[in-house]
Amino acid sequence: MGTYFKLLVFKDAFGLEKSNGELRKQFITTGAVQLDGEKLIDPMADFRAEAGQVLRLSKKQSIRLV
Repeated sequence: MGTYFKLLVFKDAFGLEKSNGELRKQFITTGAVQLDGEKLIDPMADFRAEAGQVLRLSKKQSIRLV
């Protein structure tokens, strides 16, 4: 099961007020964004998210999907 998402959809979940371009440059293309330890580096790719997985933006910012 699980749902497919674009990575930029989670900008609001982290409470970021950055533009999509700034988010891409600062976090996504540098490899800072991880889903259960796997780096997500393509901002336009769809990825599958399931309940219980952890989406990490940095060492201090992470969310558990429900």
